[in-house]
Amino acid sequence: MSNNAYIGVDPGASGAMCIIVVPEKGEEEIHFLDHKSNEIIERYKWLFDAGEELNIKKAMLEKVHSLMGMSAKSNFTFGGQFFMCVTLLTLQRFGWDYVQPKTWQKTVGIPEKKKGIKRSSAQLKKLVAERCLQIYPNAKIYGPKGGLLDGRSDALMISHYCRLIYN
Repeated sequence: MSNNAYIGVDPGASGAMCIIVVPEKGEEEIHFLDHKSNEIIERYKWLFDAGEELNIKKAMLEKVHSLMGMSAKSNFTFGGQFFMCVTLLTLQRFGWDYVQPKTWQKTVGIPEKKKGIKRSSAQLKKLVAERCLQIYPNAKIYGPKGGLLDGRSDALMISHYCRLIYN
């Protein structure tokens, strides 16, 4: 259990979990678990196995909330995903905490939005993906057809934030 590891969780329905494994020597390993519908047992097993096999220093869950303009159904589904992640992390032996999106984004080097200028969620996702590849050029954040795999870049950067804070 000498390899330290850090977990980041993007709790959205199309989010992901990411573990950065930092060996004493050599290159980091990055592992993803993409969120799919109703696979709570798979998520639990993935986290449990990581806790048994690695020295998890800390896990971080992005603290997000419902948004104005989202339908009641969307908010309900989103809240269910979020609290599923809370429950799964709480059941583990390693510690975890919340992090606000603006906090991890600033810490990992995502440029702040300029005052008075709108930035779409697609633009923000692109910035996060670019930063991911600057830090972890071999990270598998794009699918076989070249599209960004939802949640992976955020989960990786949350893991990276966790590594910076708890290393």
